[in-house]
Amino acid sequence: MQHQINLAKSGNQIAFYQIWNYYHKSIYYFILKKTHNENLSSEITNTTFMKAFLKIKQYDPSYEFSTWLFTIARNTFYDNNKSETFLFVDISEIEATFIYDTYEFHEIEQEKDKILKRSINELNEKYKKVIILRLKNYKYNQIAEKTGLSEANVRVIINRAKNQLTNKVNSLS
Repeated sequence: MQHQINLAKSGNQIAFYQIWNYYHKSIYYFILKKTHNENLSSEITNTTFMKAFLKIKQYDPSYEFSTWLFTIARNTFYDNNKSETFLFVDISEIEATFIYDTYEFHEIEQEKDKILKRSINELNEKYKKVIILRLKNYKYNQIAEKTGLSEANVRVIINRAKNQLTNKVNSLS
């Protein structure tokens, strides 16, 4: 793979396509674990490779290429989340697989809301406070100011709380 990386650094698009072919699935599934949304994961993956293509001349071979590429992917994911609303479960994708009339759909949505609210209340106090602020569309830096935590710690807490809630809601539905 190092040979293709060197060729890509010199502008060889075929070599970059080979790099894309080699790493694409790994990057996609890495992002999918974070987003739980296939369309968004595909978009972030494509953006990651576009950024890598534009910046490959800056790649320092004293570091692993995969580390460099996954760092771009992670940062692209975080950049995307700065402007997005925080979601636990993409309900539209779940419900699209079933055909419900309006009344049944409304009942299911109410039940999921109850489960989610109950699950949030079961979080420890620090997680609950941070996740509630995020659900009210506070930005990470605003949450950090209100809670006295660092912005990095807020991101970690949100990610952990999101994972706990997603697992709990998925296990109950």
